[in-house]
Amino acid sequence: MALAQVATWRPHPGRYEDFIKVCHQARKIQQGLGAQVRIWQGQVGHNAGTVLYVIQHADGAGYGQFIDKLNANGAWQQLVASFQKDPPAAAVESSLIQELP
Repeated sequence: MALAQVATWRPHPGRYEDFIKVCHQARKIQQGLGAQVRIWQGQVGHNAGTVLYVIQHADGAGYGQFIDKLNANGAWQQLVASFQKDPPAAAVESSLIQELP
């Protein structure tokens, strides 16, 4: 069954565009490794203004293979290191969700 990683982020004031740029860089790397990535924005409710970064996988095996490739990817490691030096957003929540039959 399909799995999705969902990370919810709240961009720091004045850093929204910086964060979206990082999201696009991450998506390019991750799609190159075979992931399907979508970027969403919360519109109403308590999460209005947050950015949801969603990576979809066909199944658990695909998720595991993707994580192995991602952790070994030099471009990903560089992006994470750069992000950690001056984060343009704060993590709100992270989930791994599974589709039900």
